[in-house]
Amino acid sequence: MEKTKSSVFGRIKAKGLIQGLVIVVLTASVVFGIIVGIRLDHRKAQLLETKAAFVTIVAMDWTAFNDGYFSWNELRRNIQEGQIATAQNQILDIVYLYPFVKSASLEKRSPPKDSQAIENKDGDLRLLFSIKDDYGNSPLEDWTAIVSLNSQDLVDAILPQAGMRITGGDGQDFAYGLKVSFVEPLLLWSDYLIVFLAIFAVSFPVHLVGSRTSRFFYETKGLESIIYLFEQTEKEAVSHSRRVAALAVFVGEKMGFRGKRLRNLYIAALLHDIGKIAVSSEILQKTGPLSKDEMAIVQKHPAASAAILLNFQELAALSPIVRSHHERMDGSGYPDGLKGDEIPEESRIIAVVDVFEALIGTRPYRDPVHAAEAFKILQQTPLDQKIVSALIANYDQFASFKAPRWAVPYMPMPA
Repeated sequence: MEKTKSSVFGRIKAKGLIQGLVIVVLTASVVFGIIVGIRLDHRKAQLLETKAAFVTIVAMDWTAFNDGYFSWNELRRNIQEGQIATAQNQILDIVYLYPFVKSASLEKRSPPKDSQAIENKDGDLRLLFSIKDDYGNSPLEDWTAIVSLNSQDLVDAILPQAGMRITGGDGQDFAYGLKVSFVEPLLLWSDYLIVFLAIFAVSFPVHLVGSRTSRFFYETKGLESIIYLFEQTEKEAVSHSRRVAALAVFVGEKMGFRGKRLRNLYIAALLHDIGKIAVSSEILQKTGPLSKDEMAIVQKHPAASAAILLNFQELAALSPIVRSHHERMDGSGYPDGLKGDEIPEESRIIAVVDVFEALIGTRPYRDPVHAAEAFKILQQTPLDQKIVSALIANYDQFASFKAPRWAVPYMPMPA
């Protein structure tokens, strides 16, 4: 009897121990899975945002080199006349003026057939260009320009804390045939300690919150990296896009914009001038009036900005807003001559604050205008006067305005 009783209690005790172990193992497995999921989400977000910034910067560089150096009558003529050393010297400043450029050279070979030829060579990118005239026509038949970019340096500049390395073989697909891998292991010893402690405290909602927070962080940092690198090409207006974006959010809030629509307005305003990467610095920094041809080049930047955004799924919906930020209510704007309600409301807001910031900001061709005088000019310009009135009525509050936490930093407006 005692033996039977002991046997029964033993089985019950063993069963309870097994059940306890099963619960611990299942709980640990769930928590471990959550932590692994968060880490993988972090890495996926890092990879996606770094890739988006990487592709954007490379595309902007290609456009800047193509329009600024390789669509140039003087360069084409020197090559045609056999003055190769002179032509080579003409493009050497690409190496010194643009970050991440390793070399720029001319090679006697057939020009690329693709409209935007980019190839991967030993982990670095080679941007290939035909040599054309000022208008982008009549390419030389037997010469190609090659600009080599340091892919690793560019990845490090975009998100250095990610620890991503360009690899020659195994790795995750990145861009332009490149592959990347992460230097650090997925899990650290502290993660295993967290798994043990989290058995009693962590639940699935934490995973969701962590994932959203992580994605928000990397989206913001990726966008800030793009803007920072873009601004290096136009140092005279280094804070223009950021201040226009902050003003747009300020006016948008006053007009009832909320949530996703407000953030889309902000991002569109932040990127509205990104197409100026295709405009030479000589034109952008010119102190005198622009010629007719120079003005025509400048007026292409809204369409260029819109085209860049179309390359990215997350930003494509903002392309019409960016394209129309220089349209005017009477149809006198560009590039499409839209008028009135044909212009998206977000574009009309950006148009108002863009003109206002340009008036009160420092420019190489004129002194800044006081805000009161700028308001008068806005009232006499064919802009949406409802938006102009909203800006004027509330501008005294802008000095104390706190931008949303997802906004990148910007310099205060001039007094």
